[in-house]
Amino acid sequence: MLRIFTLLICAGILLSQGCSSSKVKQPPTVESKIPAQAPKSLETTKEQAATDIQKDSQAMSPELDLKYTEPAELIETQNLSDQGNRLIEQTENTNQVVQKAENSLPKAGQELKKAETELDFEAKFPEMEVGPNTEIASPDRQPKELQQTTASVIQIEDPWVRAVPPNANNSAIFLDLRNESGQLRKLVEVHSEVAERVELHTTKDEDGMLRKQRLEEVPIPALETQSFHPGGIHIMLIGLRSPLEVGGVIELELVYADQSKETISIPVDERPLLPITAQNNHSPDSLTTRTQ
Repeated sequence: MLRIFTLLICAGILLSQGCSSSKVKQPPTVESKIPAQAPKSLETTKEQAATDIQKDSQAMSPELDLKYTEPAELIETQNLSDQGNRLIEQTENTNQVVQKAENSLPKAGQELKKAETELDFEAKFPEMEVGPNTEIASPDRQPKELQQTTASVIQIEDPWVRAVPPNANNSAIFLDLRNESGQLRKLVEVHSEVAERVELHTTKDEDGMLRKQRLEEVPIPALETQSFHPGGIHIMLIGLRSPLEVGGVIELELVYADQSKETISIPVDERPLLPITAQNNHSPDSLTTRTQ
């Protein structure tokens, strides 16, 4: 029994070795290769995919950076453009200001030179009188003489009004007006409460006939005296409201061409009338007249 059992064991061993040998010597098939190669190919594919993704990411990174940085660069460029435009505008404004200043310099220089000339002239000739046609550059720089009113430079000498009987309607006033200025002055109106009308008159001898004419104005030459006397220029009182008796006094207002006024008191007197040959310092023909 033991021998038989041993033989069976040996036969089993031989049979199992034969089967193993047949399996090892058999050539591998395609199906047998797939399970072995599949894990390796899968790992290779994953690595290749990761490599490709990394490459694509690196390739896309500059483009993404450019896309994201492009708006910032555009904004910076726009800001620089705006700053340049502002600088250009400021430069143009500055050029305009400079141009205006350059244009005004010659005029300012002329005004300064003119002022210096006037100051130098006044320093050299402080008391020089200015003629009637002298141009005055500015009212503030007028000589003192031109700023004086006519009433302030006219000296009234020897005024008197002729006494008349109580029933007389008219009378006359005589006086001398002395012009102390270097300018021609004019008397244009006279007023008094003692008569209805007060007028400037002159008497002229025309072919032996005495003729009176009303004057619109009476000139008073510079530094001369205009005389109002019988037989020449006089002030006529027409329509007396009260009698003029010797010793009385009347008020008379004188109005000059510059609208300055002066009121004077005139005594009533009785003097002998001068002959007609007595004339004023200036011919009545030079006066502005109006036929009465």
